[in-house]
Formats: sequence, C-alpha cells, structure tokens
Amino acid sequence: MNAPQVDGVSTAIGEPDVSRQAVLEWLTSRIAEMAGVDVGAIDGATDIVELGLDSMALYNLTGEVAQWLKRDIPATLFWDHTTLESIASALCGDPSTRDWRHLMPLNKVTTGTPMLCTPGLGGHAIAFRGLAERIGNHPVYGVSVLPLGTKWDQAVTLNSISEVVREIVKEVLAAFPDGPIILVGHSFGGLIAYELAQQLLAAGRTIEHLIMLDGISRESPRKPFRLRLVSHLRHLCFDPIPQKWAYAKGLLGNLRRRLSGVKKQQGGQSDQSFKREIHVSANRAAVDYQRMLWCGYEAKTIPMPIILFRAEIPEVWNDFYFIDPYHGWGELTEARIDFHPLDLPHGTMLDEPNVAVLAEVLIPIL
Repeated sequence: MNAPQVDGVSTAIGEPDVSRQAVLEWLTSRIAEMAGVDVGAIDGATDIVELGLDSMALYNLTGEVAQWLKRDIPATLFWDHTTLESIASALCGDPSTRDWRHLMPLNKVTTGTPMLCTPGLGGHAIAFRGLAERIGNHPVYGVSVLPLGTKWDQAVTLNSISEVVREIVKEVLAAFPDGPIILVGHSFGGLIAYELAQQLLAAGRTIEHLIMLDGISRESPRKPFRLRLVSHLRHLCFDPIPQKWAYAKGLLGNLRRRLSGVKKQQGGQSDQSFKREIHVSANRAAVDYQRMLWCGYEAKTIPMPIILFRAEIPEVWNDFYFIDPYHGWGELTEARIDFHPLDLPHGTMLDEPNVAVLAEVLIPIL
C-alpha cells in the first residue's frame, strides 16, 4: 500500500505579519546560533530535530518567535512542524500547507502498511520520531489527540475518547482508504490506539497489529480483588510456561514496588524524574484533559490479539503500577496477549538510547 505524499505537517497557524522570506531568514539565523553551527550549514529543508535541540530549547524558541512576531503562537509549533520551510509557511499562513489535523508523518517511507502511533499522557506525536527513524519498511505517523496546533487550554468540545477517536478515524480513512493498518500506543496512548482499533474494525478495516508500549487499560484497577485474583490464577495456571514465568515475575515486581513505596525514594528525585516533572508541568492542561478522557472510558472487548511491551524498570514519578502484569488488556482481548517484558523505564522507553532496545525487539514482529 502506498502512503500519501505530504509536504507539510499541519494547517497554517496565523496570518502573515511579515514576509515568509524574512521569517525563514530569522529562523535560520537563530536556530544556527542555538545549535552552534554555521548559518550556511542549514537551509529551509533542514530538519530541526536532527540539529540536536532539546525540548526545553524548543519551548524557549517558541516564546522568542511569539515575542518577535508580537502575537500568540501554539506551544507545539516546533513539534507540529519540523523543517524551517514548513515552520515559516505555517507562521505566514501559507495556503499550500496541508490540512491534516491529527496525523504527523515521522519518516520518509512511502510504501508498506502505515503505522499510527499515539503518545502518552501529556506527550506529543513527535515522541515517536526516534522509533520511526529505525523502521525502514513502514510509513510511520504520530497521532495527535487534539488537532495539531491547537492550544490545550482553549475550550475543548470533545469529552470522551470515543468522540476524540471518531474525528481521528475520519482523517485516517481519508488518508488510507484501503489496506491494513498498524496501531501503536504508549502509556495513555494505549487507550487511544485501542479505541482506534475498535472504530476502524467497525468500519471494515483490517488491523495488522495492535501494539501497547506499556499501555494501561481502564479495566484492571477497577476490578475487585476477588476477580483480579481469579485472573491471576488463570494466567499462572494456564499460560504457556515462558509467559507464565514472565507473568509471575511481573506480579512479584508490582507487589515489591507497592510494598516499598515507589512513589518516593530516599535521596530525592533522579535527574530523569525532574525532567519529567518539568515536561508535565509545561503540559498541565493537556494532562488534565487526557486524564478526564481516561477516567470516563468504558472499553469493550476486542476480537484480536494485543501485543504488550511492558516496562519493567520503575520510575519515581510513575504512580500507574498495577498488580496485573498485563495492565488489564488480558480481560479485553477475545484472542490472546503476546507479552514482552522489557528492562526499560516506562516514561523514557521512546528516548535515546532506550528506543534502540525497543526497536530491536519490535521490528521483527512487524
């Protein structure tokens, strides 16, 4: 199946206050200075992600651009658009910028089954960029819960995951009118991927794989202890031996984390924990909105297997460790769980160098 050709990554976000050329020249000069490279080494086609600028630098640059243009711009500007040309076009209201609202192309592959990736709580579709670069036989797209360029703190009229996904599905069906689709969800994004699978199956489409990257369902935490115990016994008694041992290991690991109080550690926060706190604080409106969606979701069973990559390394900030090593997905699939425990942390499994480990295990499955 051929993926659609795209030149930009979002709709235009403003009327032209200055010329497109002036914006491009300003961006080229400022980004070259920040990246420590010669101005002549970059041009309009340069991908800013490849220059090594981190998230905080891009947040700060967004503020500088807004101050220079003397108007508000979306905080996700440099995630929704990654080349200097597409950024300048968006800032100047270029009508040639494509009108996709939820899909962000993350690699340059144009053939193969499209792979749609939904980020975790408060995250952005660009989080999958490192994974996409390692997948050479599938076009990879990040999926944004809200339309790209939308401010999280503005009025949101979609109040449930099913409503949000219904809008995404319209775009997916238009972009990929036939053929199978691969769905991948990280953390909270697992619920979005799950509902995408439900609605796409209902529309008659084929889901080649439904993959959870430590995605957590709504089912396991709400079940009474008696029902959870029955579920644990069933897995421990009837799963194949390799999965049985992996399940038991995960179960004991969760109990150990709960007994030791993972919420806090002696000696203060780790550097990664501190960075995560900054990230969540900067996206508080997004986190609050997505938590509201998560709490209201009622999942139905799905007639297909679920592939679960479970992160086994606990993190200080993470309070979503549940007793069920399958994170509740075993209760929702009418087929089976393909379980893959990974010695990676939940929050940074898509970051370097962890994403290289993830890709090594994931690519053979695809």
